[in-house]
Amino acid sequence: MAWNTQIIFPTTGMGQLSDIYGTGVAASYTTGFPQGSGLTLGQGGLLFDMSIVNLLKVVSGTAPQYAPLSPALGFGNFYNVAQTNGVVNSNWPITAAYDRGGSTTLNASTNINIGWCTTRGLGTMQVPGSVNGNQALVPNTTTPGSTQAFTAGTNIFSNVNLLATTTTSGGYPVLFLQ
Repeated sequence: MAWNTQIIFPTTGMGQLSDIYGTGVAASYTTGFPQGSGLTLGQGGLLFDMSIVNLLKVVSGTAPQYAPLSPALGFGNFYNVAQTNGVVNSNWPITAAYDRGGSTTLNASTNINIGWCTTRGLGTMQVPGSVNGNQALVPNTTTPGSTQAFTAGTNIFSNVNLLATTTTSGGYPVLFLQ
């Protein structure tokens, strides 16, 4: 299934038939938001399949395509994120997947650090090979930017379910449960 690379947001928050809609905006940004776009960090959009995407900013490290993301420590909001890392964030839940920006890697040390990410509903996430479908996923404790199957008693929280059995490492469909 191909994901949309653009999303259109209403210019008002009421959702009336008379609302005027803006032009499509790109999936990731290289020099901040386009002038006049009205975009803000954390802004969300509802897709046709009822999934929710938000504009998130990677504030440390990098986030390649399909990377699982967790809230970054010290910011007090959900839209500043970091790629999950089993050493640092092993007990932090996965709250987003960077799956809407194509092959562009988000990098905190460059201007390419803001992108559309799935936060609710159907998304795509990096999963190692040979994981059975219908498994809860948590940050991988040995491979940053990947996931692993939830193990009872070792992890605090999982809000992501794998929807298909994996064969090789790569992007697989997941469902955000909250």
